[in-house]
Amino acid sequence: MRSSDGTTLRRTLSALDADAVSSAEATDSTGGLWDALTRRRSDGSAATTSGIARIWLDGVRKASLDRSTGQVGAPAAWVRSYDGPGTKIAVVDTGIDATHPDLAGRVVAARNFSGSPDAEDRVGHGTHVASTASGTGAKDAGSWASPPGPS
Repeated sequence: MRSSDGTTLRRTLSALDADAVSSAEATDSTGGLWDALTRRRSDGSAATTSGIARIWLDGVRKASLDRSTGQVGAPAAWVRSYDGPGTKIAVVDTGIDATHPDLAGRVVAARNFSGSPDAEDRVGHGTHVASTASGTGAKDAGSWASPPGPS
């Protein structure tokens, strides 16, 4: 795959006997890179092509409250007044960015349960989850605000 057209070798991972490659085809809707890396078995399932033992797909993603609040059913709960005024919530996740505009003044405590040196959210997922549950929507002018109650 390293020498295939349209791929770029990002890093050789010698200890894993692996290469990290990227391709513009990985982000297109035709699945060109996937087709180059796999073959169809007779039962219809996918198998890796010769010379490739494993495939891990990775990509940069940006979470957005305009989708996630609906995916967890939050708007339906808000309509029924399940907005939790006075309720305290806990989010156990990748950490928290307490300075995020949607959470400013709403994070009352943070604790690290991992081997990380602190509770800072270096991944973004914990901050996203906390914003889904308790964000003010300040970052996007209230477009994706959670209910006013939880803190």
